[in-house]
Amino acid sequence: MQKLQDMIAQFRLHPYWELEMRLCPKNSDQNTVSEDIFLSLYNLLLASSEEKIMEHDGRQALVDTFYERNIRCRCELGKKNVIQKLPKDKITAECPQRDFRFQFTLKQEIPIEDVEYDPDYEDFDVKTAVPQFVRLQQVWTFVYKDRFAYVLKKVVQGKTREQACAQQEQHEVELELLHHDSYLKSQSDDQIAQSFIEKTLDLCGRVDENDVVEKLTLVFHDDMVPSLPKKQSTLNFEADKKRRTKRKKSLEK
Repeated sequence: MQKLQDMIAQFRLHPYWELEMRLCPKNSDQNTVSEDIFLSLYNLLLASSEEKIMEHDGRQALVDTFYERNIRCRCELGKKNVIQKLPKDKITAECPQRDFRFQFTLKQEIPIEDVEYDPDYEDFDVKTAVPQFVRLQQVWTFVYKDRFAYVLKKVVQGKTREQACAQQEQHEVELELLHHDSYLKSQSDDQIAQSFIEKTLDLCGRVDENDVVEKLTLVFHDDMVPSLPKKQSTLNFEADKKRRTKRKKSLEK
């Protein structure tokens, strides 16, 4: 867990950096989850937003175009945002009681106008640059106390937008630490890491109603993280259990 604390220490110093966990199958190279897991977590998070535990603003439609040197152009509601996104660090964890692995990644996001150290960017123009691939995303974000964001994505990807639309839809689940100044200032790296781990275990434990979250553990390399003390879940699991006997809610259209 020490490496996760080190990543948090770096994250808090840089407002453009991103620290997130992605939920993945344990014995697979894929970074996606099944549709059933996606819908189960969606219903749980939606119930939490209805209980005012989470904040949720509905669905976002994003078009991300990626270029060489890790440049990404994001188009949302007709507005474009161009950044350079650089990987800085990562660590993988597993839950022995579940068939999941957890990819924690730290990335640097630099607005393209701030990339002054490389002359190759001086004349960069998304209108003339050759894209490497395109990702079309439908995104649902549930924010907990402006500290963590649970992000669910439906994604298609291809060389062009047309090729992406022809691909099978994939499902991604992420948990992101947010740049909340008062929270970061009031908590130590260890405290934030423990909270990150707690919410990661809570998330994977809610996929199956037979799991008890307090018994789950994470393994970072050779280190075993002790089970966390029982706390009120940020996910409204009891409300969702009642919904399991009814028809699944459809996603916003």
